Amino acid sequence: MIKQLTVFLVIVSIAIMFGGTASAALSVNVTVDHNGQPVKVAHPGNHDVLNVVAKTNNESIQNPQTLIKTTPGKGLKYDTSKALMIVNGGKAISNTDPKHGGFFVWSDQDESWFWAISQITGAVGPNTTLKLIVPVTVNSTGKISTDAIFEGSIMDNGPMPAESAYTFTSTANNGGNNNANTNTDDNTIPMKDTGAPLALGALGLVSLIGGTLYSRRR
Repeated sequence: MIKQLTVFLVIVSIAIMFGGTASAALSVNVTVDHNGQPVKVAHPGNHDVLNVVAKTNNESIQNPQTLIKTTPGKGLKYDTSKALMIVNGGKAISNTDPKHGGFFVWSDQDESWFWAISQITGAVGPNTTLKLIVPVTVNSTGKISTDAIFEGSIMDNGPMPAESAYTFTSTANNGGNNNANTNTDDNTIPMKDTGAPLALGALGLVSLIGGTLYSRRR
């Protein structure tokens, strides 16, 4: 009886897990990237890119919008004049476009950046991918976090909002090289100035010493 109950609970848990994933109507992902790679450690003055990808997975949404907030407030300097929006992989729309621009602005009411998606798309159907690209400059040190909330307007009674956050660390300038971000994994082998891994150099030294000792023993 206990074995049957255990099997039943496992089945229910799996159903809830996959059912919850499948029922998510909206999703969003935010990152700060440098040369296409997520930033882990940066320095004040670094020029990076904020990427936000919002999706409607299985449901339409009226008045889609995304609130974006960076903490601390001056952690990133946003270049709104170069912000771009892309719908379903189509042509990029500039935030300064005379006809369609102005979709990414600061909102005093929300105390955050406001991505007015509906200004470009109106209502959005299922399986729609929306992308926002904004050049940013690192403007402080310490932990810098950016949150994104993708939702419909409060009057929609639509699906639950989706939320994503991204955090990296900013440290003091690395000898004045303001464009260098650190994305190196802890397991990466350090390199000499020549580009050869130090481990290979150490292996060669050990081989040389071993060969010398072997010759002397003979």
